[in-house]
Formats: sequence, structure tokens, C-alpha cells
Amino acid sequence: MSKIEVKDKKFYVLVGKEFAIYDDQKEAVADLKNELKDNENAIVAEITYEKSNSGDKQGTFNVNPLSWKDIAMGWI
Repeated sequence: MSKIEVKDKKFYVLVGKEFAIYDDQKEAVADLKNELKDNENAIVAEITYEKSNSGDKQGTFNVNPLSWKDIAMGWI
């Protein structure tokens, strides 16, 4: 297993027949377009991490699916 270095405290997850993690949104969207040919339910989500305001508590992960409409229009 390899470790990815996340620069902006966010990464992208492709969920379809395969599960993949990306540090680059363009790569994730390109693979999503290929995955959609075989699986119309595939999706890419942006995962961001926010540290807790209190140093002793765990931070939170936010999951935001990328809009298929934005992808289709070429905005993403």
C-alpha cells in the first residue's frame, strides 16, 4: 500500500466497481468518466479534513460529492 501526500487537506474518492483515492481532482474526474461507461452509479466525492478547535479532540472529515452536472458541463 502506498501513502499519498495531501497538499490541501483534501482528497478525492472514486466509488464504483473499483474504489480509488486521488490527490488530484482532474485525475479522479477522468477516471470517473471511464468508470461511468460500465457503472452508471459511480461517483467521485471530495473529502476534506478540519482540525478540531480543541487540541485534544479528533477533527472531522467532510464528504462532498462532485456534481455530475458540473462535470458534464466541464466546470470541474
